[in-house]
Amino acid sequence: MTSRADLTWLSPTPERANAHPGETPQLRIGIPHTGGALCQAAWNSGLPVMVSASAFWDRRALRFRTDGHFSALQDCDFALDSAGFTAMLNWKRLGRQPGMLGVFPWSLADYVNLIGVLRPAWASQPDMCVEPEIANDDEVRRYRIEATAAMLDAHLTLVARWQDLGAFWLAPPVPVLQGWYPDDYVRSLDLMQEVWARHDDRFDAPALIGIGSMCRRSLRDREVGIMSVLDQILPRLPSRAVVHLFGVKGAAMAELADIPEVASFDSMAWDFSARVAARNAGGSCSMAHRIRVMRDWYEKQRPARAADHVIPMCA
Repeated sequence: MTSRADLTWLSPTPERANAHPGETPQLRIGIPHTGGALCQAAWNSGLPVMVSASAFWDRRALRFRTDGHFSALQDCDFALDSAGFTAMLNWKRLGRQPGMLGVFPWSLADYVNLIGVLRPAWASQPDMCVEPEIANDDEVRRYRIEATAAMLDAHLTLVARWQDLGAFWLAPPVPVLQGWYPDDYVRSLDLMQEVWARHDDRFDAPALIGIGSMCRRSLRDREVGIMSVLDQILPRLPSRAVVHLFGVKGAAMAELADIPEVASFDSMAWDFSARVAARNAGGSCSMAHRIRVMRDWYEKQRPARAADHVIPMCA
């Protein structure tokens, strides 16, 4: 009779890397849907995609919808965002939520299960954003930065346990640094590295690290500009690590693309542009209009350093 030990060689090796960044900077198009025409159009044109976990959340059933048809999205090169900003903006104002830290409506296990079902290129850890409208003093900001590190620890622990139970395809998450001032991000990076070190026997050092709360920032503001943050963070990154910037303005992308440590950024600015253009033209913001604006916006904004990888549209 064959023993369990004799079958060990048949078991796949659990995933150790949190991401496999490419050689050129990527602009990921934010898509507010879990499938359908927008995802199909993105796939047809070879556009990398970012989708929020909130898009999958069924508010009535209080669960993620993982039994639908997401083939168009899953065919794309897509990443999954944990929806930290949405959690604070939309759900926390409704009162204490039943999930993580009373902020998210879902549990960590719910979120990790969603990742396991969808199998994105990478998924970010749950995080606590610190935009001024949400965290307007030092104490709140410090708490949210420390809570982000604690959720990373819990996420890594849960992935390790589920890998042991056979979910070998589950990868460790992309950690997210939070802050508003450069010193905040340095503190967040220090905490992230302390947490990751507790799991370094199980997972490789993070290849990709997210930098959160980038939305609506100017590039060169001396106090809180993107470059001021990067000047403090990039020299302190783990060896060979690169960063993803969440929600960067289109105007900043060309210059950021020339920084070797910047692997990618995402934006949904195209969808806002589509609505404004439709309103100004007195027409409807139809799906065909949104698809056209999405493609045109991507071609104008995609990083100059990136190779021309757009796939011709399918007939």
